[in-house]
Amino acid sequence: MTKIAQIIELLQCFLQKKETILKYRLNDIDFIRASKLGFMNTVMLGLYRFKASLDAELYNLLKKNNLAVVSKSAYSQSRYKINSDIYVDLNDILIDNLKSSVNISNLSTNLPAKTFGGFGVHAVDGSKITLPNTQELQAHFGSQQGGSKETPTQTAMCLLMCCYDVLNNLFVKSQIEPLTIGEQTVVKQWVQAFDSQSITLFDRGFPSIFFCHCMLKYNKPFVMRARVNFNKVVSAFYASDEVDSIVSFVAESTIYNKYL
Repeated sequence: MTKIAQIIELLQCFLQKKETILKYRLNDIDFIRASKLGFMNTVMLGLYRFKASLDAELYNLLKKNNLAVVSKSAYSQSRYKINSDIYVDLNDILIDNLKSSVNISNLSTNLPAKTFGGFGVHAVDGSKITLPNTQELQAHFGSQQGGSKETPTQTAMCLLMCCYDVLNNLFVKSQIEPLTIGEQTVVKQWVQAFDSQSITLFDRGFPSIFFCHCMLKYNKPFVMRARVNFNKVVSAFYASDEVDSIVSFVAESTIYNKYL
């Protein structure tokens, strides 16, 4: 069996479990009877990247897989009965299955995942992305002003945070949040889930005494770029002729009492 077939079978087995349906359905009365679409097919359709109209894509996809054809309205109603957290957990299952056993760049082989000195290498960063420009999304995620003074425009946007396996071309984790949420706030929620056998890379927007403390507390290897004026220790190192140095960062009493 190919790795791709193994992954599909793994996900299908997870979706067919009664415990899975009970955990991720939004109401107790949902998915209690057999239907044309059902729980698993609804979730799997949510993973498909629709390119044409929803009606056409549903018809072709369901026909191709010998499934009963349903309307886009029926699919939408079924989709709204499922907690979206299931896709986060499906991704975690997928990553756990892939990271230790296969090189994601070539699923037709059983080569091990690439590492650097025995460690994985994961990069974390954030960006603003454009969303479908509806009033509802603007109200929830925020918007960015554009256009001119005469004809100003508002575009719905959100913060996208990603953790990316740079050696194996794999998104380990991603999350969208309103623009009012900071990058550090999101990543602090991820710290305990970071792989202890991977080095996590952060750019200059992340360093803080508290964040470094969190990574060390949970034994998560990391590398952070720091601004020259991050603190006196970094400034002194930058001004020296040294290329590497082992130093200690001491938290000020106000920071220590509040966060540590």
